[in-house]
Amino acid sequence: MIELSDAERAVEATLFAAAEPMSAADIALYVGEGVDVKAALASLQGHYSGRGVELVERGGRWHFQTAADLAHILRREREESRSSAVPRSRRWRSSLITSRSAAPRSRRSAASRYQRVRWTC
Repeated sequence: MIELSDAERAVEATLFAAAEPMSAADIALYVGEGVDVKAALASLQGHYSGRGVELVERGGRWHFQTAADLAHILRREREESRSSAVPRSRRWRSSLITSRSAAPRSRRSAASRYQRVRWTC
């Protein structure tokens, strides 16, 4: 296994923790000024080349993504999870039915008692 330098490890950790792709300038804010971010990115890109996860640059921003030849595995998992989810319309109808359902038995019987009372004057 190839050992990564501290700079490469810092850049790698920053990208893994990022919620969105990051520019080299954004990465430099996290890893410090003494790190050659562009060199670390180039080294990491070579290190991850041909693996299940690759480091790619798009529009000047860097991020990790699944290798193109393995994307079908994750696509199938995503489709299966979508098909098992309850559609929004069904959840909405279910909540309507629940909210319009009859009152609990104790409230129904109390209401019927009040209706049976006849007021006489």
